[in-house]
Amino acid sequence: MALISLMDASIACSPQLLHCVIRCLKNLRSMKLAEYRYPRKERGAALIIGLVMMLLLTMIGVSAMQGTGMQDKMTANMRDSEMAFQNSELALRYVERGFLQSLDNIEKGNTWAGCTSSCRIINSEENSAVNVRDMLFNSPADWDARAIDYGDFKNMANAVISPVSDQTDFDRMGLKAKPKVLVEYVAFTPFSADIGDGEQPGLDYYRVTSKAAGGTDVSESILQTLFSRRFE
Repeated sequence: MALISLMDASIACSPQLLHCVIRCLKNLRSMKLAEYRYPRKERGAALIIGLVMMLLLTMIGVSAMQGTGMQDKMTANMRDSEMAFQNSELALRYVERGFLQSLDNIEKGNTWAGCTSSCRIINSEENSAVNVRDMLFNSPADWDARAIDYGDFKNMANAVISPVSDQTDFDRMGLKAKPKVLVEYVAFTPFSADIGDGEQPGLDYYRVTSKAAGGTDVSESILQTLFSRRFE
């Protein structure tokens, strides 16, 4: 009878015990979920903003690289143009200080006629058919044929006038070619209007045009000066 009553008591308590066990299991499950929770997925605008910022930084970097390349090209073009200008200016100094200074011993009225092919001077005063300006811009090949290379001018004694710079200097500077120079006799202006049998003192005017390239064929510099010599 005692055994039967004990079994009945255990059976009577079993629903409460079962409820306690179930509560314990639920608590353990919730603790495990809290401890081993999986990371949450990305959400919101953070990802989109990050991608946009990366795109903007990429565009800024590409633009900076393009700007640097453009500046390099501009610097090279400016250097090339400066070389052409200096080359052309060098030719003008060579003609004015060398060739035209050697014309002192020539009769003022025949300065152009006294020159041979080595020191050709175009008489623009008497030969109106020769338009140097028109040749320079519309027929450059004809202008080049009439012009003389730098360093090839000769004086009236048929001696080559020493240039300021030789071919070695041009090669070292990286110039494409020697400059070309064309000299024109423009006019004679007397000091007075006196009429007489003798030659009147005055000024002979020469127009000197030089054309030179820089380090490439793209750049070209054309300079022109008016040079006067006094003959008495």
